[in-house]
Amino acid sequence: MQRIIIDKEDKMIETPENEAFNYIRQRKYQAALPVFKKCYESDPDNPIIKSFYGLCLAFDNPPKYELAEKLCKEAISKELYNSNLYVNLAWVYNRQGKRYESIVMLEYALKWDANNKEAIYLRKLLKVRRKPVFNFLPRSHFLNIIFGKIRHKIFGPLQ
Repeated sequence: MQRIIIDKEDKMIETPENEAFNYIRQRKYQAALPVFKKCYESDPDNPIIKSFYGLCLAFDNPPKYELAEKLCKEAISKELYNSNLYVNLAWVYNRQGKRYESIVMLEYALKWDANNKEAIYLRKLLKVRRKPVFNFLPRSHFLNIIFGKIRHKIFGPLQ
């Protein structure tokens, strides 16, 4: 996914991309923004750089949601199978208050990679639940509670 440059002695050389991804892991999006901007300007066709640059723009002050959404969507159109790109777009939607769109993107991400930790984390943050067993009854109805517990024992928790 990301480019890691190894020198002749098998030591990792720190590149701007590595520095920026370290900031992303620490959720320091504003610190990663200038690094990703520089990477994007040097390689505007790289979908991973484009998506993460869009993510950082959504967390900028003031946020640039339209550009962030556009960059993330362009990145997804180039690499449909990369679940991290869907997660980035889900974060952008979440920042805009578009909960439904965010959940849809998380579902796509989890279709490509069911163990994507960031997608699982954001889904828990959004408090996504399964539909009630009997959707014509309220969630609090005793039949939904009983059969929901049975379904949970059979299929396990929602990942």
